[in-house]
Amino acid sequence: SIRFTLTSVIASGNINLKINGIDANFTISLSANTGTITIPTNVNLENTYTLEVLFGTDLKTYDVTFDGIYDTTAFIDAYGYDGDDLGAVVNASTTDFRLWAPISSSVVLKIYDSGTPARLLAKDSAATDTPSQTVTMTKSVKGTWTASLPGNLHGKYYTYTVTNGIKTNELVDPYAKSCGVNGLRGMVVDFSQTNPRGFTYRERPGSMLHYTDAIIYEVHVRDLTSHSSWVVASGQEAYRGKFLGFTVEGTTYEGVSTGIDHIKELGVTHVQILPFFDYGNAVDESGSATQFNWGYMPLNFNCLEGYYSTNPYNGAVRVNEFKQLMATMSENGLRVVMDVVYNHTGQSGDSNFNMILPGYY
Repeated sequence: SIRFTLTSVIASGNINLKINGIDANFTISLSANTGTITIPTNVNLENTYTLEVLFGTDLKTYDVTFDGIYDTTAFIDAYGYDGDDLGAVVNASTTDFRLWAPISSSVVLKIYDSGTPARLLAKDSAATDTPSQTVTMTKSVKGTWTASLPGNLHGKYYTYTVTNGIKTNELVDPYAKSCGVNGLRGMVVDFSQTNPRGFTYRERPGSMLHYTDAIIYEVHVRDLTSHSSWVVASGQEAYRGKFLGFTVEGTTYEGVSTGIDHIKELGVTHVQILPFFDYGNAVDESGSATQFNWGYMPLNFNCLEGYYSTNPYNGAVRVNEFKQLMATMSENGLRVVMDVVYNHTGQSGDSNFNMILPGYY
């Protein structure tokens, strides 16, 4: 059954259903401007179902979405995926891409040398809309699409062009692990190439024996070091309001410790950092350091926010600088809590999630 609501009352003869562009057999029932179309076959998620409605002389076409069956056992059995990592994964001799897009009819991978679209050329001389590679992805298991390219593509940027029904959109990978300016393109990350000098992955600091020992201090990345009372050497001024502001020790104002030294003196065990994932366009990452937003509007959940990086155009820089923040915390016996709310969205209907699988998320 396909249920629909129209903006006005239309005669049943002016409503048509097509499957893969071909007129379908169906029955229809109407009550005022609400109706139900019934087809005599089971739905096939690999088909395209479109509704045509003639409003006077104006013919409109709409995709039929699958919202009503996503939580069925049949859908979960067919497309519930728990296999290899999604996103871009760097291996010994290849870089592999995998996207979960179970109802899409086509997915095309585009590789770019720059994470900046051409419209931002004035701010980044490397900006381009011309991909260096375009690869048609292959449909794989459980509704995933895959592509494997030779070599380590660390530092390259990429998008997916996804076709669902009659709509095609170029989108950022929801599983991208870093991105270009303002989160407009995902970036391939080889984490071994993002380490600060001497960086190692550490055990959590042994700052508590029991959960009830936790003393948690909440802080906003920008606010910790944005005020004029945070006085640093001229070479560290670029760290103001950034991840690297957390790494500067020994700062004082009129004899009072500031920055991370102030936090250490409080005796806390954990620092809860307000959202530092890549959030929506309320803040322009390439803009002034005086901009402010709480950050509770995720754009790319698995990328770091470029506004807190000294170079928002290079997705590797934000990873390196956040690792420096984490190293400083560990060296000072502080654990870190990531403040994230997964049911908050900076975008909904036009998010990369919804345009990859309409109505699911």
